[in-house]
Amino acid sequence: MVWFVEDTQCKLSKFDPETQKFTDYEPPSCKPTGSGPEKLGGGAGSVRMDRLGNLWANGGNLWRFDPKTEKFTEFPEGGHAYSLELDKKEGNVWFAQLEEGKIGKVDIMTLKLTRWTPPASVRLASINKDQPEEIGNTQTHPKSAGPRRITSDSQGIIWFGEWWAGQIGRFDPKTETFKEFPLPDPDPTPYGIGVDRNDFVWYSSYDDDILGRLDPKTGAVVEYPFPYSGNGIRELLPDSEGRMWYGTPFNNKVGYFIPPEEPKTVSKK
Repeated sequence: MVWFVEDTQCKLSKFDPETQKFTDYEPPSCKPTGSGPEKLGGGAGSVRMDRLGNLWANGGNLWRFDPKTEKFTEFPEGGHAYSLELDKKEGNVWFAQLEEGKIGKVDIMTLKLTRWTPPASVRLASINKDQPEEIGNTQTHPKSAGPRRITSDSQGIIWFGEWWAGQIGRFDPKTETFKEFPLPDPDPTPYGIGVDRNDFVWYSSYDDDILGRLDPKTGAVVEYPFPYSGNGIRELLPDSEGRMWYGTPFNNKVGYFIPPEEPKTVSKK
């Protein structure tokens, strides 16, 4: 079964390859705008299936859909999440809220939702508290670090890009502590983020057209210029061979990057 979301229609949909049949499901929070087919309530941009077989999507409310009962559970506190992902350790749902400047988790067993505020969001909210509200990707006085895409490494550590703060954020679920890594390029704008098989953290700079690699152990960043301008990479996905895959919508291409292997140390006898 193939599952996907229809953003402007505010629907979760499935396609059965055997019967060639499409089926649509609409969460209770979606409602017509009153003019045209688009709906209010916030359509989703991503969908993931957890190990229990339930679907999760990041709509105006965070959605959980049970295919067996065909019922939605909605989480308003997790609403307008820019992205969501399942962690590789326990399989829980993690999400990033760009405007609110928070990251959060839903335990897939208990359905308990918890949110945390990165230090950069606290700092920017304090510095710019008297500034007018701004909307859009380019903000002069942001009040949020701008957590955008989120992922996890093999140990269950959570990683996310901080769009307005120009950093990569790290969150340890066990200790509930943050660490933030400033990025070296002039206009970092970290968008896509992924972790390779060696647990190096990769990010794409939306404005500077580079791929960057962060070494979590040292904090060192290596930058690789992208061959096309306006790459617009939203996600970086590792495969079993160690390649990092991406889509560049403005260039109408899909590609992969082969991370360089670390030099091996040869011991002298």
